[in-house]
Amino acid sequence: GCRLGGEGKLGHAVATEYDLPRTWIDTMGSVQEYGLRKNSCYGLFVKDEAAVFCTSSEIAYCSESAVFVRDNATCCIEESQLRSTDIAFTAGLGFGRSLAVKGCTVLCKRLWYDEDRPLHDVLEATSVTVEGVQTSQ
Repeated sequence: GCRLGGEGKLGHAVATEYDLPRTWIDTMGSVQEYGLRKNSCYGLFVKDEAAVFCTSSEIAYCSESAVFVRDNATCCIEESQLRSTDIAFTAGLGFGRSLAVKGCTVLCKRLWYDEDRPLHDVLEATSVTVEGVQTSQ
């Protein structure tokens, strides 16, 4: 599994968790300053013909949505957490081929950005809490 999205609380940057120097370079090459909270627009941005399988991961602190699927892309997320984001899922231009979410915990303000959905979407054995109201899918 992995951690995708932003970093969370102010003053709790990744550098403190992994004992890295006060300034370090992340995988995208940008300079990260210790103690500053960073957000990501999307935790997963899946487009074109891409196929993504994500398991045992955490997607959090995304300013737009945790998962964005478009074109003819396929995304499967299993046994993961999507949290601390306003919107869990967005289907963009072309809507995406499929989005499968299985055995996950989703904590968000809204499940979908709008009425657009991938051609095939499945939320299976997933705990969903939207604005404090818990449901199971």
